[in-house]
Amino acid sequence: MRPRVLHVGKFYPPSRGGMEKVLQVLAEGEQRLVDSRVLVANEGRRTIHETVDGVPVTRAGALKQVGAVALCPTFPYWMRRLDADVMVVHEPNPVSIVAHAIARPRARLVFFVHAEVVRPAWRYRAFYRPFLRRMLKRADRIIVTSPRTAEVAAELQPFRHKCVVVPLALDASQHAITPAIAPRVAEIRAESPDPLILFVGRLVPYKGVEVLLRAMPSVRARAVIVGDGPLAGALQQLAQELGVSGRVRFAGNAAPDELTALYNACDLFVLPSVTRQEAFGMVQLEAMSCGKPVISTDLPSDR
Repeated sequence: MRPRVLHVGKFYPPSRGGMEKVLQVLAEGEQRLVDSRVLVANEGRRTIHETVDGVPVTRAGALKQVGAVALCPTFPYWMRRLDADVMVVHEPNPVSIVAHAIARPRARLVFFVHAEVVRPAWRYRAFYRPFLRRMLKRADRIIVTSPRTAEVAAELQPFRHKCVVVPLALDASQHAITPAIAPRVAEIRAESPDPLILFVGRLVPYKGVEVLLRAMPSVRARAVIVGDGPLAGALQQLAQELGVSGRVRFAGNAAPDELTALYNACDLFVLPSVTRQEAFGMVQLEAMSCGKPVISTDLPSDR
């Protein structure tokens, strides 16, 4: 009988995000060796059981979504019901760490820390830290994606002996140019002789898109901003105020083929994140897989 592994995340593709992509890579890649399945939140109120590219996925119904957090009352039930030998809880994920405290599943626990949680100090100490510390104490192993995360994350210091570095990975062919995409790549390149800068990510404060926009007046280049989020309107307004709106295109949540075309058409990729909420953005690997240079902020968490 093959080992049973349950990955517990926030969301799962086609929902967008770096954690979601990592979860997908792991769940699909493990299928040859273990019975791997996934528990995440649904973006609607219904609980859905489906198979996505060979991976059984349970999406627990959510009553409401607050920011990037979906409130799922049945999450503890499904965490207990979907029995496993090993449970991998992906963090940051407040719903999952609270659900684990309620459900108390029997499975061995692996805690996968993608990034530090950065919240107002009082809220963090009162509502998040107690559950986080419980998970860190109970975890058999703590996975980090770089040695630097284990070195600088304050909450991990008492548990460094449990930390194991597992670098992020992806399918290098995911964004390869195909005959169907090649014409779109040529079309994007032909739009202007100026170099093309690409950003991909959620439009939230820690991603630092404002830094990129404020740099645009001093460079002869054009930029495409791929992604959506609460700052979309404010960032578009800022581009107009800076006089660069004619050289900056906000592309929203680009379709997969369009994103592949943009990765291959751009001259460089920029990830201007400004806080430790960014560990190592998966989008950097996607750009690198297309042979693109990457400019990234020198944060203590992303080396």
